[in-house]
Amino acid sequence: MLLKLDETLRPLLAECHPQAEEAFQHIASAVRMGYHLVVAPRKLLRELASHNNLTPTARAVYAKLYEDLPKTRDLASLFQRCIHILPAGDLGVVVSQGLERTIQAPIRYFEDPGLATAPALICESIIVDACFYRRVATYWLRKSRNEGIHLRFEPRLGGGQNTVTAYAEVQKRKKPLMLCITDGDRKSSDHDIGDTPKAVRNVDDPLMPLCEHLVLSVRAVENLVPTPVYERLAGGNPDRQSVVSDLKWLETAKPGRAYLHFKKGLKLADLIQEGPDSALARFWWPLLRKRTDLKETCCQDQPCVKKEKCLCPLLKGFGDKIMNAVIEDMDDIGQHVEKDDDLDKEWCRIGSVIAAWCCGSDGLRSFPANG
Repeated sequence: MLLKLDETLRPLLAECHPQAEEAFQHIASAVRMGYHLVVAPRKLLRELASHNNLTPTARAVYAKLYEDLPKTRDLASLFQRCIHILPAGDLGVVVSQGLERTIQAPIRYFEDPGLATAPALICESIIVDACFYRRVATYWLRKSRNEGIHLRFEPRLGGGQNTVTAYAEVQKRKKPLMLCITDGDRKSSDHDIGDTPKAVRNVDDPLMPLCEHLVLSVRAVENLVPTPVYERLAGGNPDRQSVVSDLKWLETAKPGRAYLHFKKGLKLADLIQEGPDSALARFWWPLLRKRTDLKETCCQDQPCVKKEKCLCPLLKGFGDKIMNAVIEDMDDIGQHVEKDDDLDKEWCRIGSVIAAWCCGSDGLRSFPANG
């Protein structure tokens, strides 16, 4: 994350304040490892670079920041999240302006080396989802012409109650910095978010702003994948080609694409069991009736009306392992994939938040660790 050191920290250096010196030492270590970015006034950086109570490596890090100041001035206006480090005060003060949030934190919080490590990223899959979110954030950085910024985070396994437990634990310990991303799990635009994002929201303590919970506006991460990626994956597979055909139709019948269950699809039993006046039926039937091949009736006394046995798919799904194939495909084709406007906006919304929490650099590893 971007750490903004305030001008008013300078008197602490003049006083050789021991807690502040320890915090400055940890912040320098984080910059050396590339975990965080730092901006600070010129005079403060110059004084840090020559402060004898800091280690030679820490002084060298601040000297490098001073040297690079002309190239880093614009960072303060790039990210929607940052931590403004002040001499004193309470953690928990958040200054919001539009989509931007500035977290105010006293320097004493960085006496704890746990805050100078890479932020934690909690998501459902530490391999697949974390990899995909890295690509989304990288897309936003490229679009904003900031390709030189690296993304640094430590993926942590979530999914269901694991997400809630991990979020509550990190927030209670107040370290490390953490971003948690959950699926929206909405079945339609009229549905509320699902049980997992609700549970995380319920344990989220607004007085502990060093963590953030981001909920997808779409149903799940699969809904964020552009249709051309799925089309390439379909190849000559007729079942997958049928799903792609449905997706292309849904893109003209917005907002259905955002709420389709991409793994399971949508079956007639889903709507019958919910009832004709349900939010699910009110959302999907008007969209589906635009199709000429729609099957609306079912012999309800047959066993197949049970969801797991329903033989009448209205919209087919890709199966449980589709994201693994997506990641492999995106490895091959890169990130220049055509997206419609709605999908592009959601990529940018998510990517900007991930980049803000996880922005870093390739580090200054040539500087000795214990110098």
